[in-house]
Formats: sequence, structure tokens, C-alpha cells
Amino acid sequence: MIKISNLVYLYKNRKVVDISKLIIKQGEKIAIVGLNGAGKTTLVEIILKLKKPYEGEVIFDRNYISNAVFQDSNFISDINLREIFYLYCNLYSIKKSHFKYFQKFNLLDVENNKFKNISGGQQQKFKFLISLLNDPTLLVLDEISTSLDYIWRNKIVDIINQYLEIKKEIILLLISHDPKEIASICNRVLFMKTGKIIIDINLKGSYKQRQKDIERLMKESV
Repeated sequence: MIKISNLVYLYKNRKVVDISKLIIKQGEKIAIVGLNGAGKTTLVEIILKLKKPYEGEVIFDRNYISNAVFQDSNFISDINLREIFYLYCNLYSIKKSHFKYFQKFNLLDVENNKFKNISGGQQQKFKFLISLLNDPTLLVLDEISTSLDYIWRNKIVDIINQYLEIKKEIILLLISHDPKEIASICNRVLFMKTGKIIIDINLKGSYKQRQKDIERLMKESV
């Protein structure tokens, strides 16, 4: 469980995050929705301890193994994808073979390429692949389907759900603007505006009903 209280983060004297109370329970899959500048990415960066809040606190009830895929994350290196994979394996002190991962994400044909020389969709798939290596118990996905074609948009959702089925206790924080993606993956949605959470709703019903509720609330929260 993650407990957030009286959380404030300022940027140029403006409150980018202003949340009085938020509780994230074990096993929750939460979408964080809002227009650009609403404070979504800053909130998850604080939760991941990448940024320090100006006020308030984030309390964890256990030690989480965290990982994330951010829109602007990159691999600044001249080594190829396969070498990056094993570099992270060494970093996490794990032994895994790149073959099954690269095969699952359709990256075997570019395993000898540098990250900067592959397509945007391939980069997104590779970043997601790396985020799963350390078996995180807290995972942040920021616009995970960006740059993916329509086939891989669906495949990524399937891979995420397969992973969540195995790791039932994981906390997932998904930043997304896609109602279909959110309805397929998440069981709770936080709508943010000017740093505040203005709507906090648990998703219920069928996939189509959840999608309709998300689309309606997106319009209401603008």
C-alpha cells in the first residue's frame, strides 16, 4: 500500500501537484488521466522517488521493486540492443536470455542495432521489455502505446494483462489518454487537473461500459 498525504510540488512557483490524500492499495491497476500539464508525470516521479516533494509525504508499507517506461526515457549508448539487455541483467543481478524476450516483442531482427537506429515503435517495445526484467512490484507506464502501430497497440495490452495475471499483487500506474487501453487494463482511474485529483473512480461492469464511463468522464473533467 502507498499512502500520500498533503503532497505539494512546485514548478516556477506554480503547484504542479497538490494532493491532500491518496491511498493506492496492493494489486490496484490505476490509470492517471488528464490534459498535458495536469501533473500526471510529476506525481508518478514523486512516487518513484525521482523527485522530492516540497511538502507532504509518500509512505510505503513495504519495499517495492520499481521500474518505469517514460515517454522521454532513452538509452544513451553506442552498444546494441542485445548488449543493453545484458547490461541491465547485470545491473539487476539476474540471469536471463535475451532470445525469448526479443522474440516475444518481435525484436530479434534488430538485436544488433543501436537503440537510436530503430523505429519509434521498436524503441517503445524495447523500453517496456527492459522495464519487466527486474520483476517489478511497482510499475509505471507513461503512454506505453505511443508510436506503436495498431497491431502492436493491441499486443502490448495483451502482454501487460498477461503479466498482471501472473503478478496479481503488483501496483500498476498507467498514464494514458486512450479509453480502450485504460478499460482493458485498469480497475481504477484518477482524473487530474492543475495538479489536483478531481475524480477518483473504480471501474465496474463490462469492457464496453468501462470504456463509455471513461470517455464520459474525460469530457466532464476537461
